[in-house]
Amino acid sequence: RSLVGSEMCIRDSMRIGEICRVTWKDFKEENKTLIIRKRKHPIKPFDQTIPLIGGAFEILQERKLKAIRSRHFSLDDRIFPYKADSVGAGWTNNRKKLIAEHNNLERIVFHDLRAHGATKLLKEGWDIKKVQIVTGHTNFNVLSKIYARIDPEDIVEEFEKREAEKLKILKTKNQKVHSLIFNLVVIML
Repeated sequence: RSLVGSEMCIRDSMRIGEICRVTWKDFKEENKTLIIRKRKHPIKPFDQTIPLIGGAFEILQERKLKAIRSRHFSLDDRIFPYKADSVGAGWTNNRKKLIAEHNNLERIVFHDLRAHGATKLLKEGWDIKKVQIVTGHTNFNVLSKIYARIDPEDIVEEFEKREAEKLKILKTKNQKVHSLIFNLVVIML
């Protein structure tokens, strides 16, 4: 349970309560979207359509196929028919096992998976407004201050990638110019 929930949490930055609440009626397969009903908000919960990205769409397609094959399929059924507390407890147990295997997860709670998903999108260069739609944050400051876990090393890495790309483009342009000059010289001879 917690592993399936954790996959959705990382891929689409959903809260565990949202994951456990969505129904097949909310899955819009033709658009590759999902409606999150009563999304958390400090004043008034709201419904929001989110894009299914990073493998989330494929996870839901696979689950739907299994549900249909079980012959107990209904559009009103929850996609992940678990209690959020149970998934959280399952994550805690799995985390303990992983820690026992010497994986460094001591300070990781389930909600950190959501933050990881949001940070991953930002590190990949997604516009923060688009990440805000994925995560459902109505307050830009919460997303940028709490979820955007970007380290100085990430900035150096991005800078070096961009500089390498610029160099690659420059080399390609230089090769084209040299080729053009060579062709002109050949024509003139």
